[in-house]
Amino acid sequence: MLKKIYSKVISIFLLLFILLISTFYAKNVYSQAMPPTMDTIKSNEKIYSELNFNDKQDFNDAHKGFIAPLIHDQIKNSKGDIIWDRDQYSIINDGPAPLSVNPSLWRQAQLLDTPGLYKVVDGVYQIRGQDVSVMTIVEGKTGLIVLDTLSTIETAKAAMELYYANRPKKPVSAVVISHSHADHFGGVKEILQYALKPEKLPIIAPLNFSKEVVNENFLLGNIMSRRAGYMVGNLLSVNKKGYVTNGIGPRISTGTISFLPPTIEIKDKVETMEIDGIKFKFLLTLNTEAPSEMHSYINDYKTLVVAENTGHTMHNFYTLRGAKTRDASEWIKALDDTIKLFGKEEIEALITAHSWPLWGKTRVIPFI
Repeated sequence: MLKKIYSKVISIFLLLFILLISTFYAKNVYSQAMPPTMDTIKSNEKIYSELNFNDKQDFNDAHKGFIAPLIHDQIKNSKGDIIWDRDQYSIINDGPAPLSVNPSLWRQAQLLDTPGLYKVVDGVYQIRGQDVSVMTIVEGKTGLIVLDTLSTIETAKAAMELYYANRPKKPVSAVVISHSHADHFGGVKEILQYALKPEKLPIIAPLNFSKEVVNENFLLGNIMSRRAGYMVGNLLSVNKKGYVTNGIGPRISTGTISFLPPTIEIKDKVETMEIDGIKFKFLLTLNTEAPSEMHSYINDYKTLVVAENTGHTMHNFYTLRGAKTRDASEWIKALDDTIKLFGKEEIEALITAHSWPLWGKTRVIPFI
């Protein structure tokens, strides 16, 4: 009973949080964009001599394993409001960066503008470009193990529809949430709809997950949502003088965020568990990119999952939106522990909570 009340309270506050963001969008409060100054142009042009833009490996990786495009370019909520618009990213093309955009940021936007269903390895699939984050689906013995559920129930539904349109329609057998940021658990109630027995569906998350969700989204939600607008330009239109990308994904969807407390918390630093016949080994990485976070190794598919502690962009130890300052020493130690624990395993692929995978142990370990 307490869990149900707890879930309802958090869901209400998360809904208020997303309504606040939606109100900001509706007001369209942003100033008229000005042309880039000569200083901006010179600074941007200098980037071409500092980075190797001829290296296309990231583009090869970002397109590898493509199965099908998104089904819906636009996604609407129950009221008919558009909460996700894939069409707005048509400004991102294969050409050079406009004078107003840093070329490295433009390149990142192109790499992240690769929406669709992808195969990572046999048995592991991803839906990318349907939200700011990535949904990974691991095929178990009887059903599907969903790793992270996107930000909202609307985008989670669209992601599941895309998977089922191209893969066998098995029920969801478990949910694993990598860390306590809303863009990785917000679609969880929609995922429950695909389970044979939703009330008994295992939801697995790291230690202190619910506590940290409350801390960030309930206690500080209103303040952080406003500051996030300044941090990543949420209020800007997508154009060459406005919003291009936030560096880790297109942008967060503005639909309905949901929450459910985990039924199983990973409490030991290293914990092995069989989920729907698939062997997982978890490593707690608390107080890193998120205060509640974990990595995992999927033994049956030789796939390493490093949540959001590594990715194809430079991370920040302090976010301007006001999330807890990340402990650099703990973060470094977590990555070292990951190499020590999983470096002796066979690794065919590495996946993160955002962006595209990496293949081959000889590339994965140096990348970490």
